[in-house]
This record gives sequence, structure tokens and C-alpha cells, in this order.
Amino acid sequence: MHKWTLFFLSFTLLLLTSSAVTSARQFSIGNWQTSESLLWRTTFPLHSTLVDGASELHYPNSTNYLVVNYENPISLKQSFSIEGGIITDGTSNMGSDSDWDTSLSKELWYYGQFKTNNTGHFIRIDWKQHTSKNTSLFYGYTYNINHYSMTEGLYSIINYVAVNEPLSTLNSHYTMIYQGPHVGIIHKVPLSNQLTVIGSLSYSPWALAQGHGWWNLRTLNFEHMGSAQIFDTMIGLHFTPQLQATTITLGYRYQNFKLIKGWENSSPEISWNKATTIRQGYYFSVEKKF
Repeated sequence: MHKWTLFFLSFTLLLLTSSAVTSARQFSIGNWQTSESLLWRTTFPLHSTLVDGASELHYPNSTNYLVVNYENPISLKQSFSIEGGIITDGTSNMGSDSDWDTSLSKELWYYGQFKTNNTGHFIRIDWKQHTSKNTSLFYGYTYNINHYSMTEGLYSIINYVAVNEPLSTLNSHYTMIYQGPHVGIIHKVPLSNQLTVIGSLSYSPWALAQGHGWWNLRTLNFEHMGSAQIFDTMIGLHFTPQLQATTITLGYRYQNFKLIKGWENSSPEISWNKATTIRQGYYFSVEKKF
């Protein structure tokens, strides 16, 4: 069993067997199993000023995040919280690299696949205003970074011709960062003394997107930058055992990071016009008040 799983189970048992206390400070630890993918695209002129070239990279991954959250009251109506998540393990998947020259054909010009792994983490800092017992408004800042490796490549199309050409020396990578301020709302619907439905929605309309690629086979080092939007929502079911200060939550979380407009530093003629990261999956957490 993975060491992080053992740690999580041990911590869960400790919280469940602790005696109840009363306070507003909260600490939670959870496990978020996700399926996620990054898809980005650039367009550029190949033969003249006409934009007839395009390149698209796709990185699909299945990952497991360890998520920790701490919330501290500032007053009866306000609190401060910080959430951090880090990838503890993941499944290697096959990514792809697609290229087009639309002046000659709409078919793929080049197409290759590669083995990809994902490492990364995210941090959210929030200031919350509790407008009622069950509703809170918040604003804060989000930082999210993922690093995608590319190894064991294989070309299957070269210059429109089907081939089977291994790229055994492929050892490239791409790093994607999204960050920016956000606003949101949290709402709870009590079902009983022990069960509560909770939902939250966060939106960042003015985020910064940054990419950095290193292609070792071409000694190509480039950067992307642009404006983006971040959407983060979750829904879950709280269970609080009677006379306990511990809450168990099972739910589903969805995140969407989307580029609005961007560019590449290697040439003013290259437009970074698509970069979308989608991350979603079920989560489980244990929260302790103290």
C-alpha cells in the first residue's frame, strides 16, 4: 500500500477516535482521485503571412492528490483559510503531438505519441465572509502548477506518410502554471443533525497562464504567456458523528483552467490560442475542529 495512503488512514483513525472539542478552527486532510488532461495549441504561418500551420499537444493523466485545508476564524463573521494539494502518485498515460500544414492538406502532417507523467501542486488562499449560518462568500488567490514529462516517443505519421519510427532518446517536458484572484460562494443544506450537503463555486476571470517547454531532440526552449479563466466547483455530503468534532466528507470536484489569449516568445508570428486543463474526480476528507 502506498505510504501516503497509510498516512491518510492513520490520520483518519486518529481523528475519529479523538474526543470532541468546541472551537471554530478547522483542519482537514483528504484524498482526491482525478482524471485530468492538458490540451494546448499554437498556430503560425509556414509559407507566407497566411496562418496555415498548427501544433497541438495533449497530456492525459490519472492522478492522486493529497489535499490539506486549514481555516482560522478572524471574527464571528470572518475567517481565513488556506488549501494545498500535491500529487502523490499517478498513472502514466500516452500523450500526443499533432502537426498540420493546412496549405497542403487538412490531414495530419506529423503525428507522434509519447509516455507522459504528471507532477504538480496547487495552493488556494481565501478570506471568507459568513453572511449566514449556512452561506459564506469568499475571495482569494489560486496558484496551480503541473509538470508533464515526455519520454519513449513514437512517430506514426511523418509528412503525411504512415510510419513506425521510435524516438528512444525523447526526454522533453512542459510546465503549465495558472494563477490569479478569484471570488466564490459556499452554501450548506442541512439534511439532519448529522448529514449536510455542501457545495461551493469559485471563479477567476483575470488569471495568468504561463507555459514553458523544453524539446530535447530539437534543443528548443520556449515560453508561453496569456490571460486565462479558472473555474472550480465541488459538491459533497458531510457526515458528523453525534457528539464528535470530526466531519467526514465524500464528494465530487471539478476544475477547469482555460486560456483566453496568449503568445509564444520564440516568434511574434506564433499565437498560443488554446490551453485547457480539466481536472475532476471524487474526493474523501476528514475534518477536525479544535
